[in-house]
Amino acid sequence: MPDTVIALDIGGTKVAGAVVDRQGMLLRREQVATNAAAGPYTLMATIIALATRLRDAFPGVAAIGVGSAGQIDHLTGRVIYANQHLPGWTGMEIGRRLGAALALPVAVDNDVNAMALAEVTHGAGKGRRVVIVAAVGTGIGGAIVLDGHLFRGASGVAGELGHIPLAAAGPRCVCGNRGCLESYATGPRIAAAYARAAGLERPIALPEVVTRALNGDKAAHLAFARAGERIGRALAGLVNTLNPDAIIIGGGVMAAGDLLLPPLRAALRRHSLGPACSAVVALPAALGTDAGLIGAALLARQRE
Repeated sequence: MPDTVIALDIGGTKVAGAVVDRQGMLLRREQVATNAAAGPYTLMATIIALATRLRDAFPGVAAIGVGSAGQIDHLTGRVIYANQHLPGWTGMEIGRRLGAALALPVAVDNDVNAMALAEVTHGAGKGRRVVIVAAVGTGIGGAIVLDGHLFRGASGVAGELGHIPLAAAGPRCVCGNRGCLESYATGPRIAAAYARAAGLERPIALPEVVTRALNGDKAAHLAFARAGERIGRALAGLVNTLNPDAIIIGGGVMAAGDLLLPPLRAALRRHSLGPACSAVVALPAALGTDAGLIGAALLARQRE
């Protein structure tokens, strides 16, 4: 199958792998637990084993593409920085280790960059020139795509939307600063905000907060409204700077899309300058949980 590649999507809780054809169709998909607590080398061994199974099932795959959580040096396939969700992952040479183990060319990039490539090629951003992609889940990641190409910035790590500062005296963020967007609007932060407002002793899972909001719980609805407003306000700064024609919102928190998107769009309109605001639409991601794999396959095509 010379027209197929292996795609891998590495996150804090799971590693997904697939064999993908040139049309972006997943011919085979597998998923394993990340088990990050076991350490980075155990995780790397798990990834190699998954990729080996996929290669053995489809002999002749041309290359491997990887989207990984963390800041990635896409030129070398090395992890520049990863937070506490992947302890010890900083410094891991994903590209070199995978390439040596499977004797295939390997392309590695940030997981949201991979998702963004997928959405502009096959999804909600298709046909659009300037696209901002935000992935809101356990954290908040981002990517910027200009005329079909990822904008990486001077040192390759452009798109850290979660660390746009909103309040100097805000909550402590995982990055060490205070008041970042990520310290307000991730899934865990939304659940925690609801628990405080509702007088619960501990947070409940985000899907339960969604259910309560849809069933008329005002505190749950307000938790999503405040998160959406903050995301919209942060993105408005980028709208005024980059004048995009689309913002695409994905990630696990988009299970609450109808609760999150209206206040996000309202804040975007309120804080964006008129000409820039009139040009942009805020859309939900179209490719769902497979976007990272489809994007990783696109990365692999660059290394065939």
